[in-house]
Amino acid sequence: MATELLETVLNEARQRGETRLELTVFEQNARGIAFYKRAGFAVTGHTAFTVGQDVQTDLVMAINVVEGFDA
Repeated sequence: MATELLETVLNEARQRGETRLELTVFEQNARGIAFYKRAGFAVTGHTAFTVGQDVQTDLVMAINVVEGFDA
C-alpha cells in the first residue's frame, strides 16, 4: 500500500514538472526511514517538530523525482 501511494505521488509530481520531493520523518521512526531509503530518498538535514509541549527532531529526506525509486 505505501509503495503504491508513493508511486502515485511521484507520478503526480512528474506530471506537474517537479524534479525533487522532500519530506520529514521522526528520527526514531526506523521503519519509515528504512522504507524511504529503499525508495531512494536521502537524508538532507533535520528540523524540529513540536508535538504538544514535546519538541522532537525529524529528518529531512529528499528524492530526485526524475530518477524514481526502487522500493
